[in-house]
Amino acid sequence: MKHKSIFLSILLSVLATGLWAQSTNEYNSEIFSAYSRYGLGTLMPKTSGMNNGMGGAGIALPSTRFLNTLNPASYATIDSLTFLFDIGMSLDRNVASINGKTNGRNNARVTHAAAAFRLVRRLGLSIGYRPYSCIGYDYSISQHVGWNENTKQEIRSDNIYHGTGGMHQVYLGLGYSPFRGFSLGFNVGYMWGEYDHAVTQTFVENGATASGYMPLLTIYDADLSTYSLDFGAQYSIPLDKKNTLSVGATFGLGHKMNSSAEFYRFTSGADTINITCPKAFSLPMTIGGGLAFSHAGKLHVAFDVDYQRWSKCDLPTLQSNASGMAYVPTKDNYKDRFAFRIGGEYCPNPLNRHYVQRIRYRVGAYYQTPYIRVNGINGPKEYGVNAGLVLPITNGINNRSSVNVGFNWSHVEPSSPGMVRENQYSITLGLTFNEQWFLKWKIK
Repeated sequence: MKHKSIFLSILLSVLATGLWAQSTNEYNSEIFSAYSRYGLGTLMPKTSGMNNGMGGAGIALPSTRFLNTLNPASYATIDSLTFLFDIGMSLDRNVASINGKTNGRNNARVTHAAAAFRLVRRLGLSIGYRPYSCIGYDYSISQHVGWNENTKQEIRSDNIYHGTGGMHQVYLGLGYSPFRGFSLGFNVGYMWGEYDHAVTQTFVENGATASGYMPLLTIYDADLSTYSLDFGAQYSIPLDKKNTLSVGATFGLGHKMNSSAEFYRFTSGADTINITCPKAFSLPMTIGGGLAFSHAGKLHVAFDVDYQRWSKCDLPTLQSNASGMAYVPTKDNYKDRFAFRIGGEYCPNPLNRHYVQRIRYRVGAYYQTPYIRVNGINGPKEYGVNAGLVLPITNGINNRSSVNVGFNWSHVEPSSPGMVRENQYSITLGLTFNEQWFLKWKIK
């Protein structure tokens, strides 16, 4: 009991520290991308340590030795003697290029933190945290405006774009198995975050501020909070003694957020413009499906398809009308998103005494279409590959836990020439604690 109390204290400290750090950073260090200026930012993967090295696939995979947060129905398959805790972080290198110029940024982020165990027979519970979206960018654009008729000097507009924020999510989930091989589940969560964008515009003539042109500061700001509700189902079909085929499905409830957005415009020597847009944001309905094949506990292969109906979602937009300017929710900023993921895991011999034989090898790939529009055209598509190792922890106390090491590469390809291309290289590190907490000892 002393060992478990110490472990629980560490677990709660890690969760609290991670949540505090994610919520209080002045500059969001989770990600850097010029495209996070649009929509709700860069959408983060929902993966746990189990799915990260498999291209993010796993809707049909049960939670046996590893926690699978993609489908809440998987919680029902957690062993009755097991307590699972999964936490991960990522070290990222983002390289952006445009017009022959390249810029690189390094980031570190918490990818997830979750725990799960069985409550009663056929009923499992999970609780956890993950980032939902991230906003982080800082770049400038200089454009020709005209010529000063008196000095004959060029006048340029220098615009600095800066954004921080993003959304975070904590959830509580239950998975229940009404009969062998079939399970249902749901996650209910709370989401919160910030939406902060700023544009500073100055006019420059011959390297100095142009006379007669006042600097302009524009701010788009919102405090976001809402709920989330997701459902899932899984069904496993034994093909023979060694092979199993599983199918899975998920559904996420889309809804309108009760969060307002603010628009501010500050001009030196002029009145400040402030416009409020009520109920400015929405979350999409999501549908996912997956297939998985397992062989003798050694080989697992999974394939997923995801659909997100962003085209019905709102985002605040500044528009001109007869009375001046209006800040209103519109549906012109989004498009529906599709994602395809495939991955596999192989272990030479999970019961072998030799350590190397018990290492699990993972590989996967994914492709997804954009959910945003950039200046009226489709945003960039994204694809990538993943690989990873699951290294067992073996000692006198625990031989069921593991260290997850992953290597990821993702590429953001714009749909139009002259836009930013991005490559991200990541090393992910995670711990999966698999403890036998509920084992009863009998003395004869």
